[in-house]
Amino acid sequence: MIQLVNSLTVQAEIGAPMASLYLLGHDDHYTSHTFKSFFWKPYVNEARQAWEASQGEDVEAERLDRVIVEKVNDKLVGITPVLDYIYRPSIYKETCLYDWIHLSTKKKMGKAALSMLKETMHSL
Repeated sequence: MIQLVNSLTVQAEIGAPMASLYLLGHDDHYTSHTFKSFFWKPYVNEARQAWEASQGEDVEAERLDRVIVEKVNDKLVGITPVLDYIYRPSIYKETCLYDWIHLSTKKKMGKAALSMLKETMHSL
């Protein structure tokens, strides 16, 4: 086993500790946290457009957002993380962008919660 690991380190330029981690099936990093992917540019573009519009400048929209298209009740709906933050519920109005990304999770509603939401919407 030692000869195999040593031959791997010479040919592939992989260190012996890294090779042994792969052979033993261990993770190649040590952290107690999980991190979410975050794309900063769409948020900056949205803020820049609002700033330029308030300054009276010509706003030429450069939309490079990543949009997820879902089918909801036979309609196509575009969903972006930027819009999720902009149109967040009013109880989260004071939540900063970092906390929103770090602490929020998305999940599908169950049938019971969805039917309760529909009943609430119809009663309004």
